[in-house]
Amino acid sequence: MDNQAYLDTWTAYLKAWSSVSPAKRETLLSGSVSENCVYTDPTSDCRGHSELIYRMERSQQRYPGAYFNNEKLICHHAQGLFSWTMCDAAGSVLTPGWSFAHFNAEGRLVQTSGFF
Repeated sequence: MDNQAYLDTWTAYLKAWSSVSPAKRETLLSGSVSENCVYTDPTSDCRGHSELIYRMERSQQRYPGAYFNNEKLICHHAQGLFSWTMCDAAGSVLTPGWSFAHFNAEGRLVQTSGFF
């Protein structure tokens, strides 16, 4: 896979964190994240789509309308390092952060760790 393919997957994944319908979130995740994915950040440890969806919904409850912008991507050997910003509904930056991710052979995320 090339960097654009990884970026497309990452962009769909980030969109799933935004204020989207449950059906849209499921669609975005099914195309970008493996069923047995692992997501961790300083406050969470999620396994599989249902736990990840619950984490995303909690984030939207705490920060209604929040969304993520990808700032930079570095990829090699089915791994990616991403720099991003989390913005509120008005577009103001809430926090910068970084994520490290692993992709499977189909190009979907299998593991993501967020740092913020």
